[in-house]
Amino acid sequence: MAESQSATLRFAATHALSFTFLPGWLRAIESRIAMGPVRLVSDVLQRCEAMLLHGEVQFVLSHAHPQVPGALQAQGYPSLVVGADRLVPVSAPDADGRPRHALVADGAEQPVTLLSYSPESGMDRLLHEVLGPKLARLPAHSAFTAHLSSVLRTMALDGRGIAWLPDSLVADDVAAGRLVEAGAREWSIPMEVRLYRDRAPLGQAGEDFWAAVAAAA
Repeated sequence: MAESQSATLRFAATHALSFTFLPGWLRAIESRIAMGPVRLVSDVLQRCEAMLLHGEVQFVLSHAHPQVPGALQAQGYPSLVVGADRLVPVSAPDADGRPRHALVADGAEQPVTLLSYSPESGMDRLLHEVLGPKLARLPAHSAFTAHLSSVLRTMALDGRGIAWLPDSLVADDVAAGRLVEAGAREWSIPMEVRLYRDRAPLGQAGEDFWAAVAAAA
């Protein structure tokens, strides 16, 4: 009962969106409604979903794709599309500004070095659901595995291989020439940024916030 009456908004968000999308998005919502304190937990997608399923948070902010329904979609949790992003393969450039590691055409013999997501990452599932057949035909080996986009970004900047990273995370790196796209547009995946909410009443502060997000969306 105390939680339902609290003015504190309780969020879980994936790491990449916590660093890039969330701050500016909250500022935009604050221009529409007076907001109280925000409590944010940043984690991998599976744990964010579990926190909402168990009632530990009111909202989850995550990337989504129509071909890859997550646990919250499968159980009918209400959601709103609040932004757009793109998962793009990037590599450090060589001396001529071309990708040091590049995605190759089918049948190429030289293996491609990949920086991979661990299975607990939502990005790993999205990649394999959307690009599975193309990835299966790609001569490649994984040189490094992690569940955080920010870690794979650091390794890509160091020239260790190709990583599929959210455009929102690497746009500044690409603009500055620190990273370059490592493949044609067909290797990129358009993504939604979705806000999920608890199916139970959120309390006055939570319901007001949800209404403001719906109006903005």
